[in-house]
Order: sequence, then C-alpha cells, then structure tokens
Amino acid sequence: MSAVYKFPNESEPLLTLTFIEAGSDAAAVPSEAADIASAVSTLAPKLNLFLLSMHRLKDNSFSRFFCQTIISALDKVEQLLSEREIDENAALITTGISKFYSNGLDLNEFGFIEELLMDNYMPMLAKLITFRIPTIAAINGHAFAGGCMFAFAHDYRVMRSDVGYICMNEIELRAPLTPGMLEVIRCKVPDPNLFREIILQGVRIKGEDALKHGIVDYCVKGDEVMKTAITLAGKKGVKAPRNLTYLRLKREMYVDAYNKLMSRDLGFVSPNAKL
Repeated sequence: MSAVYKFPNESEPLLTLTFIEAGSDAAAVPSEAADIASAVSTLAPKLNLFLLSMHRLKDNSFSRFFCQTIISALDKVEQLLSEREIDENAALITTGISKFYSNGLDLNEFGFIEELLMDNYMPMLAKLITFRIPTIAAINGHAFAGGCMFAFAHDYRVMRSDVGYICMNEIELRAPLTPGMLEVIRCKVPDPNLFREIILQGVRIKGEDALKHGIVDYCVKGDEVMKTAITLAGKKGVKAPRNLTYLRLKREMYVDAYNKLMSRDLGFVSPNAKL
C-alpha cells in the first residue's frame, strides 16, 4: 500500500503526507509519489516511509490551525502504523518548500499567543519529540525561531549547505520563551556555550557550522537533502517502533522537555509573569 493524504483537505492543503509502504507495487503508487517511491526503493527498500511536506503560505509559519493540522497528520501516521501492523523499518521525514523549512510562529497570531502556545504549538512539539518512530528533519532552507525548535524536536537533522540558517531570533523580537520550548533547545544542543549564543545572541548558523557543532547530522547540497534523509531513515528506522518501545525510551530521554511542554506553563510569555 502507498497513499497520499492532503491536510486539512484536498482542495486547500497545507501539508501533504505521503506513505510508501515497503514492498509496494510500483504500479500502485500514486503518480505524485512516484519519485519518492523510486528513491525509497533504491536507497532504503525495506523502509516504510512517511513523508510530511509542509506548504503553508511561503514560509510554513505556525498558526493555531496549522499546528493542529500537523498533529492530525501525525495521528494519521500512528493510525497507519497500527492498521498495517508495522513494527519495524519505519521513519518519518518532514520538509518544507522553496527556501523555507519554517519561519516560526505566525506573527499575525501573536494576539492569541497564549492559545497558540498552550493549546497548539507546545502540544505539537511534545508529540513530535516523543514520536513513536524515528523522525528526520530534511531542512531545505531557513529554520527560524519556532521552525528551529520544530527541527530540534526531531531525532535527526539533514541540513542544506547552500541555502538557509538555523536561528533562534527571539532576542531580536523581544520575545521570551516558555520553559518547555527552551528545554527542547537545551536537550538538543550539546555545547553549553553554543546554547548560550543561540538563546542570548540569536546567532545565525549555516549548515556547515551546524554540522561542526553537532546540531545537525548531515550537511549536503540542496538536491541531496531528501536522498540523504531517506538513506538515513532506512538506517535508523530498523529498530522502530518495536511495540512503542521507541516512544517510551524517548519519553524518558526528553522527560524534562516533554513534561514542561505538556504543563502549559508559559513562564515569562504570560502577561501576568513577574521577575
């Protein structure tokens, strides 16, 4: 079985979920998924691949509705894993469009910042950082602020070398982070000095430097990002989901980030917060 799902609907999709089941008959693959299916059959023939392609506006900024749309797509992945009884060789890849992976939170929704964060963005990050199969961010372009955290919530990252920065620019926006959002970055940035510069200086990090610092796993040219992500998915997907063991291990690995995200604590983002 292979299939293409449009979310929230066929007529006005904000993202596309492509499912390529291992061993799928090429003749049964939807035409729009033919190139991905061909790459999987060549690079990772035993892989059950879920590819989530975001294409909201020009920069994949996170609105309340877009966060819920992504959560719905992740729910669909879990449904397919159960229905198809897939217990190994599975992985999820996410990617963006043009020069943006994601430009962060939708600034037009800052008037609803508490609802956007507590009920939408933070639950989405919590679900992703503990997802039951390996997750790979195929960072095709800029990953700023909320887009940077979204990429960090994945298990692995493949970044484009010629276009795009990873950056937390909240210092420039004069916007504090919630405890959970900060913890996502802390648990994925191994160097405390780099963590300091990311948060307090808003440094823009190109792919080659991100690789040197260990915050991405591969840095390749633009046309190699998806191929590299698929190859990596084939290697890392072997031992997942193993009857939810993968999820349970991640829940313990990232317990502080998960608990803080799910606590709905806004920290200094709350208008009532005091020093």
